[in-house]
Amino acid sequence: MCIDVDGTLTKSVCWTREEMIVAEPNQEIIDKVNEWGKSNFIVIHTARRHECYLETYNWLQKHGVRFHAISMGKCPADFYLDDLTTRPEELLPIEYELPRVPMSKKKGDGGAYDIEGMGDAAKELNEMEKK
Repeated sequence: MCIDVDGTLTKSVCWTREEMIVAEPNQEIIDKVNEWGKSNFIVIHTARRHECYLETYNWLQKHGVRFHAISMGKCPADFYLDDLTTRPEELLPIEYELPRVPMSKKKGDGGAYDIEGMGDAAKELNEMEKK
């Protein structure tokens, strides 16, 4: 099983070594991973840079995460398409901040959102707001 760190085992995404050291653990997910680790091979698979291995390893140890290997080679991306993926919120209700997208209401369009570069996503946001 491959488990991500930032936004999965941690409650935030970490970009600096300092953030990695003090990241708040997502204990509910850690508990689930530790349960899986009793009968599964757990690989921590992160997009953190190789030079942040020590901070990552120490954070995992400090927070009692059960794992068998660490892979620091995941390609950093905002989205992964994979047939074997499970998002953390599918396991437990997780609250985290989404990136802010610049948006403004269009004049003369009943106050609908116009999200720069979002196309159909802007329509979906407007539909969600109506509900």
